Amino acid sequence: MNSPDRAVRLLARIGVDDALIGDVIEQRNAGRSGAWLCVQGVAAVVTSVLADVRRHPVRAVAVVLCGLVLREAHRALWSVLWHYANLGMARTLPLGFMPLGVTLSWLDLLMAIPGWMVMGWLLARLSGPTLVVAYIVVSAILIAPDLWRQASNALDDVPFRPYFYIATARETLFTLNVMIGALLFRRQHAIK
Repeated sequence: MNSPDRAVRLLARIGVDDALIGDVIEQRNAGRSGAWLCVQGVAAVVTSVLADVRRHPVRAVAVVLCGLVLREAHRALWSVLWHYANLGMARTLPLGFMPLGVTLSWLDLLMAIPGWMVMGWLLARLSGPTLVVAYIVVSAILIAPDLWRQASNALDDVPFRPYFYIATARETLFTLNVMIGALLFRRQHAIK
């Protein structure tokens, strides 16, 4: 299976209208480039998300609020569990021992992935994958000032750089895994 076929299946799984997908396929078969296909795919997703938000504004707000609550609940639960898991180790480390702290931060990040996937699955179950994209956009807008602050700290002071990289990776992995969870929900319902 080639890349355009996968892109079309992904658009269908996200919930893009069949007419938009048909137009993209028609233009691709007419000789459009892969870059054109990517731009049109993003435009089709944006169009579908905006149409879904206009059709179901209350559901869109509910998904965004539910997503924000789920993310904060996940963050709070995970920080408590991680705190007790690290309590013994943290007492044995010298104050300011950064390499192990950075390593543990990456481990913390990777271990949070299943929770993010479940979050995407729950949000898709509430609304469908299209409105999950709307939640991800709102979440990115809300986290942008914190990432900006960390980026400015990383530029001014070298020891902050690993933590900026971790924060950027956390947001990237959060976005990807919430979408993967949402698409898994869509796939389960497409099979039935």
